[in-house]
Amino acid sequence: MKTIEMIKKADENNGTYRTNDLYFSIKYGFTDVNKISWGGDAFVSINDLLKIDTWEEVLQSVTFQEALNSRIKGKTIKSVWDDIEYVYDGDSDTLVDHNDEAMSIEEIEEADWYIID
Repeated sequence: MKTIEMIKKADENNGTYRTNDLYFSIKYGFTDVNKISWGGDAFVSINDLLKIDTWEEVLQSVTFQEALNSRIKGKTIKSVWDDIEYVYDGDSDTLVDHNDEAMSIEEIEEADWYIID
């Protein structure tokens, strides 16, 4: 998404967004991954900043229990485990991913869990 759209969404959902090594949140403004502020000479011009169209929301990981509770309420959740994303959504009463595979104990214990919507 473009910079202007990203700033509007960040304001609405208090989210954090990133593109490459540049991050943005309403609380911290433009920063690096360590929340060190970008400013001054970081941008050649405001036009360079406005041209960026690759912003993505940075999701905050949650515990498996929080993800499970959200899934029970109908939300989509995902896990990231061994560099593979598994998405759990739909109307099913079982926890299966898009390949109809059930999660493993290792995934439950070791994956990073996220609530998508």
